[in-house]
Amino acid sequence: MNAGRSLLLCALAACTSASDRGLELDVQRLAREDSLPESVVARVADRGVRAVPEIEAALHGAGVTGRLNLLVALRRAGATQAIPLLLHRAQHDDDERVRTEAEHALRSWAAEQGPRAEAARRAVRKLEEARSDTRAG
Repeated sequence: MNAGRSLLLCALAACTSASDRGLELDVQRLAREDSLPESVVARVADRGVRAVPEIEAALHGAGVTGRLNLLVALRRAGATQAIPLLLHRAQHDDDERVRTEAEHALRSWAAEQGPRAEAARRAVRKLEEARSDTRAG
């Protein structure tokens, strides 16, 4: 490999690493903020599917406001891969506001067209079936 190509690969790796670190810091900020910092939400949402694992990890230790912030960013990111995480939060989060935000994201995506909408509709059906089972049992 020539020196120019090696330098380019190292520069790309550094940019990717710095970019990943920036995402991690932004997600951590959302998890601990008491308000919704729009610029941070926008940066995280712009990362799309790449933000999903970071958000998922941060949700575990975040307080209610942090979880709400993270779910807003997740909804705005619009990644289909977030649907199982949204469904889990809509069913099992301890806080009703967080459950409502997760369900809102699923229902808003379900109202659209396309593959993400189909997946969101399946998740909404599961959510409704689980509620129905809870009421019946």
